[in-house]
Amino acid sequence: MDRLACVEIPALPLQILLDRHPRWAERAAAPIVVVEHDRPQSPILWVNKEARECGIRSGMRYAAALSLAPELLADTVQPEIIQVCVDCLVERFQRFTPRVEASENELGTFWLDASGLVGLFSSLSDWAHRLSVDLLEANFHAVVVIGFSRFGTYAVAKDLSVAHADHQVVVFSDPARETFAAQRVRLDRLDIEPFARDLLHKLGISTVAALVALPTSGLAERFGVRVYDLHQQATGQRRVLLAPRPLSEPVQARLDLDFPETDTTSLLLLVERLLAPLLSTLASRDQRLETLVLRRTLDRSGGKREDVIRLAAPTLNMDETLELVRLRFDSDPLPSGVVALTLRVRSTRAVSEQDSLFSVKPRRDPRAAERALARIRSELGNDAVQKARILDGHLPEAQFAWERLEKLAPATAVGNLSENMPRREILGGVRIGSKIGSRRLIRRIRSSPLPLPPLVGREMPGFLLRGISPGPFLHANGPYVIRGGWWTGKEVHREYRFIETQSGHLLWIFYDNRRRRWFFHGQVE
Repeated sequence: MDRLACVEIPALPLQILLDRHPRWAERAAAPIVVVEHDRPQSPILWVNKEARECGIRSGMRYAAALSLAPELLADTVQPEIIQVCVDCLVERFQRFTPRVEASENELGTFWLDASGLVGLFSSLSDWAHRLSVDLLEANFHAVVVIGFSRFGTYAVAKDLSVAHADHQVVVFSDPARETFAAQRVRLDRLDIEPFARDLLHKLGISTVAALVALPTSGLAERFGVRVYDLHQQATGQRRVLLAPRPLSEPVQARLDLDFPETDTTSLLLLVERLLAPLLSTLASRDQRLETLVLRRTLDRSGGKREDVIRLAAPTLNMDETLELVRLRFDSDPLPSGVVALTLRVRSTRAVSEQDSLFSVKPRRDPRAAERALARIRSELGNDAVQKARILDGHLPEAQFAWERLEKLAPATAVGNLSENMPRREILGGVRIGSKIGSRRLIRRIRSSPLPLPPLVGREMPGFLLRGISPGPFLHANGPYVIRGGWWTGKEVHREYRFIETQSGHLLWIFYDNRRRRWFFHGQVE
């Protein structure tokens, strides 16, 4: 009978963070969290046991968490680093079995084919313990469950990981024991949408056994596709086959230094020495370098610095790659010397471009823009290049958010405002993000409105901002009223106006009826 293993690494981003900050792990009872961005209002993504005991939960703002635990330790873990870690774990697992699948929906969940290993190991229990020890040597705490079904091993592994049973190994000897243990697992230990979990709890359905007892008809409509899928797997009506990743030899290199190195130029020469054979290997495989993962191990227990350097385009160009590495070195001074260097490349298959009949040189070169953005990312970090994303918010400042720009979108032609169009006509017909015919207005909006000098009552300000409009305005259009927020206890009542100044600027201001003051919020260009 086929055997399947589920390896659960709980809170994988948090474990990556502790590996980057080894001194944090040495502090007893220290609350530690992973935040989305390095900002006070950034949401918390992952929390450890000590932080959870302080009342800190995922989704809470970092500033609010600090009020609960002033000694809170926090940092970010970039998605690229998490993906690189998942790839490294898959390759580590492939030393024990060639068929390994990483979950696409849940970080830290892996399935391994454990069939046919008795001839290589004394028992499956021995194989699982060796796997657990290998993960522990890589500073990962995990739970290993060997059974007969995908859902059974998954449910038991999730249950044990939530119970903080690190390094635990469970091997089921027959399918009946696995089924009995899986049906005792509580539903809040599984990946189920909160609304569906709460609805099931109100109906008295809190375990897998109670879920299995439900009829199939109408399950997806009432509780969602995820609950229906788990029900199908738990009852055996749907069998999900293992989808292993293909085996591939990692392209990486490591160099241990005899003495700690602090000179940037010397480190760059060492990187060049390691990178040259890696690029040759990629060329022999007809591949191109897409992302370079650079890890620097520091002296004096300084931990590790891992940087993910994205190339502007897949390439084998040594000079272009070293230039990005140099920018990263210059922007990230180290507190101590480097004692080891590790390079790991992520590649993509080379795509040959068809030679055109005529040489066409476009007016704009998108590749040059990508190269410029790659230099900015290398010098300032991967979060330095961002784009705006439209959101459904009530207030104007809540109707957009900033997210990382992964790749430039193709340029599209946008009509310009006619020079002959009167400004008064524009003021009379514009709304946020609106168009006038084929022409579009652009608003430069402030993330937080700027208060203007206090005036008497609701009198329109005679001047607004020094350097923008020293004189009085010529025309005002409005008011456009925005009210709401009463459902949160913080009512908002704003009266927006577009005003035209003598200097030719189109400014966007509002009067706050609660604070009885004018604010400058943006500018139309």
